Amino acid sequence: MQPENTITVEIPIKMRTTNRQKLILVPDALLPVTKPQIEDRLLHVIAKGFAWRRRIEEGKSRHMGEVAEQEKVSLPYVHALINLTYISPGVIEAIITGTQLKGLDRQILEEMAKEAVWERQVAVSKDLRF
Repeated sequence: MQPENTITVEIPIKMRTTNRQKLILVPDALLPVTKPQIEDRLLHVIAKGFAWRRRIEEGKSRHMGEVAEQEKVSLPYVHALINLTYISPGVIEAIITGTQLKGLDRQILEEMAKEAVWERQVAVSKDLRF
């Protein structure tokens, strides 16, 4: 039994263990609002992917291997960045405005791009962000 002047507060949380660390995950609605932070690296790789894709579509390069050769980068890198062009417009807009999920990086973007359905891309990003 609690004393009369006690208040009980319930906060929905999830516990997750990663690399032997315990993390407390709270719903996004409970996180403090922060200033938008534009991630230049994410913008850069997405812009490169669109530029390289456009180069192929316009016939300036015949295939991804040719782009890799011209840019002096590996074929898997070109392939990964071109795949980023298939990310949901909503996610790309969030990256441009700096309102993307905290912790979003190129690796998570690459995982998101594997999902053809845009709504599932967002679910993948939420699963991978911690």
